Amino acid sequence: MIYTLYGEFLRNANPETYSKSSVLEIEDVSLVRFTYGGKDSNNNSVIQTESHTTSKLKIGKYASIAMECTFMLGGNHNYSNITTFLPFDIADLSDEGRNLHLLTNGDIIIGHDVWIGNNATIMSGITIGTGSVIAANSTITKDVPPYTIVGGNPAKIIRKRFDDETISFLLESKWWNIDRKILEENSKALFNTDIQKFKKFISEINS
Repeated sequence: MIYTLYGEFLRNANPETYSKSSVLEIEDVSLVRFTYGGKDSNNNSVIQTESHTTSKLKIGKYASIAMECTFMLGGNHNYSNITTFLPFDIADLSDEGRNLHLLTNGDIIIGHDVWIGNNATIMSGITIGTGSVIAANSTITKDVPPYTIVGGNPAKIIRKRFDDETISFLLESKWWNIDRKILEENSKALFNTDIQKFKKFISEINS
């Protein structure tokens, strides 16, 4: 089963649809940006799963997902069997039977403020940490630490976005939970490279 994600659909949707969806949970649909080609485009990102799979794609706030990304929630063939081919009667098997041959490693969790580049593939059971960057054409087979840039097939760590002290501060600030109006009024604290300016902003709103 393949579910297509496209921006126009998400922007016009009731967020309740996604908090209760069988395959997709978005913490705040208004704070997720999908690059898309339109409802009938072949360039949209997709979720691939199976009817018997209960795993979900969970997306945090301020995530940016480019075109042609694939989120593999299920469908892994059981290569512990003698053959990787699916049983001849797979279509007639119960959900319990399918679970023996079409596997999942669990939910895909996308943290807050994550940027995923074009044509990335994310395997089931993966957590992409807050603030991370996934390079275009990457295949993610391992968890990605917060504020880390990864790329390649399979993806490897390229570098951290900031030093450890700054990363700890950003994670502790949980700025993504601040009311959007306040963020908009103080946008210069976010959209710049001056961490001291950002720290001052966080200090002021917490005082």
